[in-house]
Amino acid sequence: MSDFDNSPKPLASSTLRLMRVAMLTMLLMFVGITVYVHQSAPPEVPRDPQFLNTLRMVGFALCVAAMVGLFVVRGARQRAPVEKRGTLALIGTAVAESAALLGAVYFFLGGGPEVFAAGLVVFLASWVLLPADPEAA
Repeated sequence: MSDFDNSPKPLASSTLRLMRVAMLTMLLMFVGITVYVHQSAPPEVPRDPQFLNTLRMVGFALCVAAMVGLFVVRGARQRAPVEKRGTLALIGTAVAESAALLGAVYFFLGGGPEVFAAGLVVFLASWVLLPADPEAA
């Protein structure tokens, strides 16, 4: 036997909780900086409304896709062994974070906060649908 074990270690629920809070903190800081930048120095470059509208639609579509992804990951997580469930919960949370992050970028580029708000709801839904406790379904 080798001293090196290449099998992945199970993700502890406390680690998953900490990672989720760190992800949420990053999202909220990004939006906080966006609000600060918009209030202190409004953008001088006129934004293309067609681009922002397209980005808005893509953001909402990504929110829907992320929710579908969460349910797919949830189904896989229910069938997975207990030691793999934390990793699957983290994957689902990362998928949901992508929707919130695109919403934050849309807001930063001059759009409204609605896409970010929808993405944030999806992100927080990942916490409910994919609990940190590996014993929970």
